[in-house]
Amino acid sequence: MNEPTIPDSTGIRREAFLGLLAATGIGILIRLWGLAGQVIGGDEMHAVHAALDSSFPEVLYTYRPSDHCIPLTSFFRFLLDCGFTLTEWLLRLPSLMASALVIYCLPRLLVPILGGPAAVGLAWWLALSPTFIYYSRIVRSYAIIILLGNLAMIAFYAYLERRVRGSRPLFVLAAALTVYFHPVAGPYIVGMFVFALAEWLVSYRTKSRLLPIVWAGLGFAGGVALFLLPGWSSLHSVLGMKQNSGMISWATLQGVMTLQAGGESGWLTWFFWLFALLGVVALGLRRPRVVLYALTVVACLVLGVWWVSPLGSNQPIILNRYLIIGLPVVLTLVATGGDWLVSSWRSQGGRCLVAIGLPLFWVLLGPLGPGKENLLGGSFAQQAHRATLEFRKTAALEVPAAYEWVASRGPNQVVAEMPWQFMWRYSRVYAEYQRSHGAEIVVVTVDPKESTPLLEFRNLSGPDPLDVLSSRATVLLVHLDIAAEERALDLAMGRKRRNADVERRDRRLGKAQRQTDRRLGRFEEVWGPPDYRSSDIVGWDLERVRRLMRGEL
Repeated sequence: MNEPTIPDSTGIRREAFLGLLAATGIGILIRLWGLAGQVIGGDEMHAVHAALDSSFPEVLYTYRPSDHCIPLTSFFRFLLDCGFTLTEWLLRLPSLMASALVIYCLPRLLVPILGGPAAVGLAWWLALSPTFIYYSRIVRSYAIIILLGNLAMIAFYAYLERRVRGSRPLFVLAAALTVYFHPVAGPYIVGMFVFALAEWLVSYRTKSRLLPIVWAGLGFAGGVALFLLPGWSSLHSVLGMKQNSGMISWATLQGVMTLQAGGESGWLTWFFWLFALLGVVALGLRRPRVVLYALTVVACLVLGVWWVSPLGSNQPIILNRYLIIGLPVVLTLVATGGDWLVSSWRSQGGRCLVAIGLPLFWVLLGPLGPGKENLLGGSFAQQAHRATLEFRKTAALEVPAAYEWVASRGPNQVVAEMPWQFMWRYSRVYAEYQRSHGAEIVVVTVDPKESTPLLEFRNLSGPDPLDVLSSRATVLLVHLDIAAEERALDLAMGRKRRNADVERRDRRLGKAQRQTDRRLGRFEEVWGPPDYRSSDIVGWDLERVRRLMRGEL
């Protein structure tokens, strides 16, 4: 007797449907976990700066060296022009929504190919993948191109296999938008045509088989031209500046494999890729054309990125960004490999439970496990240098005594740290100190651009006394030589930075420090002497200052 389905129009068994829903719910919950306390910084600020600097028509066709993503920036500029202020939630909403759609829609569309249990497994791998979680929570375009690029991949295959109605326009739109959101995704789309043309050359070589490929290619080319050509002069200039000076090595690729396997090096990574290999074999026995298609597309992505060699691609964490669009293919193979091990089971429910249990077991052993510091903790978990998911220990770093003063004031403190410089590699000490004191953090910018009323960030304050008092901070700590603290962190980490990097960092932090020093007099004038003073930090009890401003003292 056949097992029940719900409703007939879905074409999916009840167990699989519930498994997909559960994966989507858990995936959303994990992505929201602690997100309200995350400081936006690093590359996340590129789109914010561009939206603040440019008018709406200008932002649509102007590429910048900072990789700000024109569609996202245009959306943020549109919100500003409509009278909205930008909050952290508004900025993160596109990535969060895209990741939720990836978790449910991609496995749901692949049920006819993979079967229900393997599709459920894919949904749970997507929900729990540490790398995908990270890129779902930041103000960048990566979660969006994962959605669009893989929708294009599925639509193109459906068009080739069955000429499914509506698949060609869906492919053209999704593929063109993928490249618009991130041009480095171009080889992923090109790989689909490489497969189709190779298949035509090997098997058919008839005009009737070639014309659909040509029409899809012309549609894609037209869409790309529509999006990219208006800004070609600035795009061409940026691409020339973004060439990498170092080659992609095998060690770099190994680092990417570790990141895509969850970031835990060792046997977990080896078993992850063993399951992927099993998936290639298992799916290849049932659907060889699907496997050849998927592997061709991913191979073209890797070769295309290697050939273009964009800036930073010799570093695993940056190369992983450029290859992240292919992560669902890898996770599909892993899920298929896991399902193949229990394929003899007749119970669909039992196979679905195994499909769920395998990724759960995997991540609980890895960076999302209990008792482990992970990408969901702290106010700076989104820092690019922490996205390796292999958190380093810097026990040798001396934590300033100011944080003992903060702790003496009682629990639930929120520390305002000043000065803040948005580039992660220049603003690392606050994250390291937080690992010791554990309090939430609000950063205080000294950049006039970021202290505009157009930004209403929960975790960022402007440098004026009124701005700081209006924040949720309970304590303000003003660092008197932040560059020296960053150099001390270098020593604690045993890292020898290149002189040019140190000089560049010292210049930027020196400018921020001079702006901070000028603000100190204003703080003392309005609030009175600091409540804490040492050779490296001065601090104010903002709760006392607020009572003073209300005339209660």
